[in-house]
Amino acid sequence: MAIVETELWPNLVWHAARRGLPVCIVNGRLSENSFRGYLRVRPLFFSVLGKLVGVAARGEADAIRYRALGASGVFAAGNVKFDVPAAHVVDDPEHLKEKFGLGGADPIIVAGSTHPGEEEALARAICTLRERFGRLGVLVAPRHLPRLADAEEALRRGGVDPVRWSELKDKTAVGQEGGQVVLLDTMGQLGEAYECATVAFIGGSIVPHGGQNPIEAARWGVPVIFGRHMQNFSEVAGGLIEVGGAFRVERPEDLAEAFLPLLSDTSARTAAGASAWKSVMANRGAAGRVADYLVEMLKTSRNDQNA
Repeated sequence: MAIVETELWPNLVWHAARRGLPVCIVNGRLSENSFRGYLRVRPLFFSVLGKLVGVAARGEADAIRYRALGASGVFAAGNVKFDVPAAHVVDDPEHLKEKFGLGGADPIIVAGSTHPGEEEALARAICTLRERFGRLGVLVAPRHLPRLADAEEALRRGGVDPVRWSELKDKTAVGQEGGQVVLLDTMGQLGEAYECATVAFIGGSIVPHGGQNPIEAARWGVPVIFGRHMQNFSEVAGGLIEVGGAFRVERPEDLAEAFLPLLSDTSARTAAGASAWKSVMANRGAAGRVADYLVEMLKTSRNDQNA
């Protein structure tokens, strides 16, 4: 049995172990904050992790934390989220923009997986940027759909008037005055929406949540901006910053200033996007390593049962 990332259920692990079922963690993620919390109840997690046959950790920092909590058979396999299908260029980019209600808009910001406190900051940045980019289009995708109404109201408080995507799906035109702010109100569309972005913003990062996955945007060759709270994806975020594919803002009020050079300078934007894409490609391969590990674990289990 393979547990993915951080969903560690003690009763499930114990019952599986009693029945002789090997249990492992794949793409194991353990942030510094979670690690400190687990240390306070270390005896509980030590007993659970001790029943695992191994941990294929997301990165070396995660592997070190798992070992410190008592896990054995820990190795850094890499992050399987890098192994999404390779990005491709759509035959008709304008059609993709129209699909999301942004036909004719230029440039486009896609703000993915936003959390409370971020939509209002984004709205203020949008108002500032519209002074320079009259046809700016923005797609905002809240992380949790139940808070759509709250996100909508926060955008309005910040000075913009959003429209819901479900009400625009069959309408391809943009107002003559320029782009619009579209609120993505369905699940499963964000990964594709990033492809039409000029620049992407990653939510959960200018509020102390820990950040969301920046790989989804970077794989399309899109420059990425996020706040300083990226603990849940610290290695990915750090790697993107290091190669110049992502940029960090320290304060919500710095968002417009961070977007500006990427929206206005084609050469800088292209270079940053290429660096983001290369970083994703360079880190692929974890899925194959995890698959090999699981196959070997099954062989070992089968041999033990036949012994």
